[in-house]
Amino acid sequence: VACGLRPWQPAMGQCCASDGDGKAVVVELLDVDAPRKVFALGESSEFPGDGRPAGMVIGFAKSADRGALGLSLDTYDAERLHVVGIREGLAQQYNETALPGAKIEIGDYVVAVNGASKDALEMLRLLREEQDIRVTIRRPLEWTVTLQKDLFAPSFGVKVGWHAESKSLIVIDRAHGVLEQWNKANPGKQVLLHDRITSVNGLGGDPAQMLEIIKREKQCVLRLSRPRPVE
Repeated sequence: VACGLRPWQPAMGQCCASDGDGKAVVVELLDVDAPRKVFALGESSEFPGDGRPAGMVIGFAKSADRGALGLSLDTYDAERLHVVGIREGLAQQYNETALPGAKIEIGDYVVAVNGASKDALEMLRLLREEQDIRVTIRRPLEWTVTLQKDLFAPSFGVKVGWHAESKSLIVIDRAHGVLEQWNKANPGKQVLLHDRITSVNGLGGDPAQMLEIIKREKQCVLRLSRPRPVE
């Protein structure tokens, strides 16, 4: 029977909870139908709204025997947490019963925990120490940038960093170079501080190897990510 709900959309009163005392419940779906307006320039179809929620607010209630969320999180940019792995814990149990478009996915961003935001270490502390937590998750906004070095611009002009948990390169500084030229020519697809480079010329998941490609190659196709905006 058709009920007018999208595949990810919970019916009234429906929640996603794990068995046992520890549980997780969808509290809110964020900005379900909004297009990705940050890139709404009209000439590109790369960033249409996909009909899925831009994010979710999920409530987790820990218990004595179910106290770990099981999320591997990258804190490198100091402002938000990047989901780089999902292991045994409340998040995995939540995903087992969540509808497809409301599952936590690798590549998502945690942007707030119990009202705290823009402080990755504080959010991480709350996730570890608090028993009842509300987690605001944003889907990634992804786009592609092609950069070409030449005699007049022999450097891409981007400084990146990462640490042990990272699966991507994080933009930490920009200088004169090809990237500056790209940003001026493509105002709707600018690369900003704290954006993440998730792959270089098709290679992803290994920041050190990605950086070597950037240093070595004259042309690089970069796949980038940042939290999807909620309008």
